[in-house]
Amino acid sequence: MAHKYSVEEKIVLEYLLYGGYADTLKSAEYIMENMSDEWFYEVLDEGSIADMLIQHNDDLEAKRKEREAAIRQRFDNINKILASHGHEPVSEPSSKKPSSTSRATPQEQIKKIKGTLNKAAQVIKSAENL
Repeated sequence: MAHKYSVEEKIVLEYLLYGGYADTLKSAEYIMENMSDEWFYEVLDEGSIADMLIQHNDDLEAKRKEREAAIRQRFDNINKILASHGHEPVSEPSSKKPSSTSRATPQEQIKKIKGTLNKAAQVIKSAENL
C-alpha cells in the first residue's frame, strides 16, 4: 500500500530527488526520515524551492538546446549525403516557436521530426540503389 505524504513531505521529497540528494524515492524517504528539523523546514522555505525550480528549469533548457543542436547536425549530415547524390536538401523543422494556440506537444514534435528523418532515409536508400 502506498504511503500518503503530507504536502510538506511531498515538497521535501521532490527537493531531495530533483536537487540530486537522492536517486530514488526510497533513498529520498530515508534521507527525509533522518534529516534534522532545521533542514526539513529550510527546504520548505520559499527560497530553497524557488532555487531548485530555477535550477531544474535551467537544466531542461540546456537539454533542449543540446537536442536542437543534435537535430541540426543530423540534418546537415543528411543534406551532405543527399547533395553528394544530386538530391535536393531536406528542410529542417522550423526553429520558430509556434503560437500558443497551435503549439504542438513534444510527442507531436518528435513524430514530425521522425517522419522527416524517415523520408530523408528513404531518399538516401533510393539513391544508394542507383
